[in-house]
Amino acid sequence: MNEDPINSFQLESFVRDSLKDLGRMASWGDDLIASSGGQAKVSIVTIEATRIFGADLAEALFRALDPHVRVKVSCQSGQWLKAGELVLEAWGASRELLRAESLAVAWLSEMSGLAAQARRYVDVLQGTPCQLIVSRGLRHASRFLEKAALIAGGARTHRFGLSESVLIRRSHADFVGSVSRAVELLRESLSPTIKLEVEVEDLDTAHQAVDAGADLLLLRGSFSLSQVSLLSRTIRGRASLEWGEPIELSSVLRMAEAGVDFIGCEAIVQQSPWVPFGFKISREDSAT
Repeated sequence: MNEDPINSFQLESFVRDSLKDLGRMASWGDDLIASSGGQAKVSIVTIEATRIFGADLAEALFRALDPHVRVKVSCQSGQWLKAGELVLEAWGASRELLRAESLAVAWLSEMSGLAAQARRYVDVLQGTPCQLIVSRGLRHASRFLEKAALIAGGARTHRFGLSESVLIRRSHADFVGSVSRAVELLRESLSPTIKLEVEVEDLDTAHQAVDAGADLLLLRGSFSLSQVSLLSRTIRGRASLEWGEPIELSSVLRMAEAGVDFIGCEAIVQQSPWVPFGFKISREDSAT
């Protein structure tokens, strides 16, 4: 199964750090409206059909703000929801529920957008050997969330785990004189089980990397489809190809047919649209 469950410690730590900013940006409107105290009920619903991700993150936020809150999540990560469907409900102190609104909705909107966009790419690639993979180029602070959202949408974890591979960047090759030399140095120093991924920007460098023993080529720069196809044919079986540049959904199938084995998710993180959600709150005499 292609699962990458969120570590509870990471989740709680991320929420705690986010609450520091939430405290600095506290809304006077929330305080004034909720100044009478009392209990309230919140419902978060989809506004348009989407693949959902982030409900457990919103739940953790509600619980961090109000330890006595009761939360009922009505969907699973990666589930497809129609417009108007319920994501979660929460019962608790009205002030804390209102304080959670902006962050809870923003997280759901962004992460569900990633999951939905990943699924669009995965659907286009169906029937080809090419896979959408979680690449290295995710934002540091929320990397674990972005990775989990992409996987919920159908992306695969990187073929080579980060602890099982080394990426040779262009700067590494420039420093030691060539891609070939960089690969040779690492081959001499590392266990033979460690996979070498090499960032390349043209056909000559790509062939040098493969001849030196690279396992995977990360294609950067301005490779054309015909160049990718030629490279795929000439190195077939000796190394895999990963497309590492932004790519539109309309071009994904042509790139797969040209012979790319993997397409990285960097472009999805940069370009995925946010998904709108509705936040409804009502006063409750007591928690139900």
